[in-house]
Amino acid sequence: MDIILHHESKDWKLEIEELSVELSALFDERDYLKNVLLPNIEREYLCELGELELRKFILMVEIKKTKYMTELIQAYINRREIPDFDIIHHTIFEEFKAWEFEMGERAASIDRARNESKMARFATHEETIKCRKLFREIVKKLHPDVIGEHTEAQKFSGCRRNMLIQFAILMNSDQLL
Repeated sequence: MDIILHHESKDWKLEIEELSVELSALFDERDYLKNVLLPNIEREYLCELGELELRKFILMVEIKKTKYMTELIQAYINRREIPDFDIIHHTIFEEFKAWEFEMGERAASIDRARNESKMARFATHEETIKCRKLFREIVKKLHPDVIGEHTEAQKFSGCRRNMLIQFAILMNSDQLL
């Protein structure tokens, strides 16, 4: 019994292949945006505007501390007591521990962003595309269907090193080794 294909099945297959290629390109673009462009933008933002935001945050915390201190002093005065500044400072310290921790975290993230910007060289979009293509070529060359079966020792000892060597040769870079 022969299977009779619909007369438009060839067109559908071509359309499916085209959509598959388009979907693959969209995934590549999404990965580039998510893994390359977004971190670079975040880093630049922290370097350029992070210091200003941190100063604003510090001033805001200082204003809140001052208002809270005023409220505590006013409470002593309302009770007709002499304000105990040791207790007031300790209370403020305890209340604002989390704020102080957040200030430290923000300052640390700004420092990390500055250090990464100074030390790192970011790949351009073209370099990223080239790396992806080269990586896919290497993976295809090392695929078991292409090179046959390896013993367990061969699989784990040489595969990763060979992959890195081939990638470095293709990229003409000694820094990857």
